[in-house]
Amino acid sequence: MYTPRTQAALDCPVLPAGFSPKCSSIQRLHSKPTLLYRTGKKWFPPRGPEAQRPSKELVPVFNHPITKVWNDDLGWEVVKVMDVHEIRFTTIDVVRFRADEVSEDDECSGEARYSVLSPVTIWVGVFPGLVTATAAHDVAKIILDLLKVYQIADVDIEFRESLHVSNVGPQLFKAVDAEDPLVHVVSPLTPLLGLCISTRARPDSQGTMALYLNKGDGSDDLLGLSCRHVLFGNQEANVDYIYHPSSPSKDVLFLGNRAYKDIIEATEASISLYTHAAQRSKNTIKGSGKDANTVHDETKANQSDVGSSLAEAEKVLKAFTK
Repeated sequence: MYTPRTQAALDCPVLPAGFSPKCSSIQRLHSKPTLLYRTGKKWFPPRGPEAQRPSKELVPVFNHPITKVWNDDLGWEVVKVMDVHEIRFTTIDVVRFRADEVSEDDECSGEARYSVLSPVTIWVGVFPGLVTATAAHDVAKIILDLLKVYQIADVDIEFRESLHVSNVGPQLFKAVDAEDPLVHVVSPLTPLLGLCISTRARPDSQGTMALYLNKGDGSDDLLGLSCRHVLFGNQEANVDYIYHPSSPSKDVLFLGNRAYKDIIEATEASISLYTHAAQRSKNTIKGSGKDANTVHDETKANQSDVGSSLAEAEKVLKAFTK
């Protein structure tokens, strides 16, 4: 719940309490977060006229004691610490950083020689401009003391500014019967075959998801099958796409711009249609009942039909307001 995916790593010196200047992340990463405070070993910048900061990537944590207590207990205790000290966080992740380091003989050139895996890090994202380095320092000390209670001592704490954008939208509607008053509006928003999809990079280009495939291997996940041109433009090479956690994701969206506009217009048109139908039925019933002595059998039958139309229109309008 509080560990959404993030895509970057930091490379800045440890900041002492009260130290406010901010440090940007390395330039080779996609999100380029700004560091507020970090614990751990002191960092030294690479030396030499052409030295560059080594690139880093985010990697998951598996065989570590923190994984056994984080989701059930420890993670929520960290959240409580943040709330008590009014740290307005956006994300809290347990991660490692893998970096390309250089040997002492190649420090001047900055040429990478081997990879190094960082200690496990509690990586805290906070809203930009709302948390100071001093506040982050104080909270980090409390979290380190909390880790000692769980007999965990080899974990660093890092605070950086970030904004969390959720890639999950509202759930789709369940399929409805053909007699349902909202069938024409709800049908495009149900997980039936032929869902209209697009991408975040190309929302004006859209297509359909043909069918569902079970991922297999005991997983409950479903995969969607679609044509390549729906997800990739003509400017992209026709090669296999392989997702990498440290690279920008290619997000698939439900509904493109055109399909979304069509659904909005269709919904508004349906509401307008049934509103006018209900009003016409009311006026008809009211007009036909002015002189009760002249009401014939044919008129009564007509009133019954109009009454049924009114009931149907009101039923649909009531469904729209739910």
